[in-house]
Amino acid sequence: MIIMRDKTANNRQSRISSELQEYINELVKEVVLNGKDFNSQKKWLKKYAEAESKDYKAIEQEILDFFELLKPFQVLNLKNNWTDINKELMYISTTVLYNILYEFSGCVKNINQNRERLQKENVLLAKQCKEYFQQLGVLSDELVKLRQENSRHNELKIAHSKLQENYEKLFEDIGMLSDELNMYKNSATM
Repeated sequence: MIIMRDKTANNRQSRISSELQEYINELVKEVVLNGKDFNSQKKWLKKYAEAESKDYKAIEQEILDFFELLKPFQVLNLKNNWTDINKELMYISTTVLYNILYEFSGCVKNINQNRERLQKENVLLAKQCKEYFQQLGVLSDELVKLRQENSRHNELKIAHSKLQENYEKLFEDIGMLSDELNMYKNSATM
């Protein structure tokens, strides 16, 4: 993490203690970077401020104003306009602002890298899917051919079975004719 020197720290330190400043810094970072609920943290902020006899409402309002300032800005726009924001801040140090911007830029960089990686993976997956569908088409054609061959094979089996039955019947008929012929020969010679 890059830590920039806070040029306004001397002015702030005369107004609040370093402990309160550190608490405010950590509170703002937790809310902005980690999404913690500010409302759940306000009671501690109030206790710290009242212990130092500081105006809690002014500190709270500045923090809320700071959160509002962050809302409309994109990361790059916020980086370019930090001086405008810093002019309005009395209790939030520029170190915290720089650290938040640094964290945001790292997050944006990671998001962009992940997006590029996922786009490359999607292109590769699309290419593989296309190849698989082509292979599936070939396999489907082969399956149709095999089914046709299997159907033809079954037809040939049925035809073979009928021929065999006819062949056996023909042999029976030949045997009967042969027996009749022999009987006829025997009766004619008698």
